[in-house]
Amino acid sequence: MGTTLWGLPMYLFGFFCLFLMLGYVVQWPKPKAGQKRPFWLHLLLRWGHAAVWLLLAAACFLWYAGYNPLGNQLAANAMIVYIIFIVALFYDRRAAKG
Repeated sequence: MGTTLWGLPMYLFGFFCLFLMLGYVVQWPKPKAGQKRPFWLHLLLRWGHAAVWLLLAAACFLWYAGYNPLGNQLAANAMIVYIIFIVALFYDRRAAKG
């Protein structure tokens, strides 16, 4: 089964990722007072970071189960979603300034 460099099972990291995901479901970048966001931007900022951690958790569980190619693909998709989230966050902050 899949272990990390430190000898810990990957499912522990999967549960840690799920814990972080729950944190980002509760705490997310809310718009400033009076600021309107397009729906696509609101959707990305509301659920993007939580989706990244969910994908990473799934990748950890798949790595533990021995499905390495699928776990690698999910981890790569998590990176793509994270980059999109960061770009959307910078766009939102720049739009909020004026």
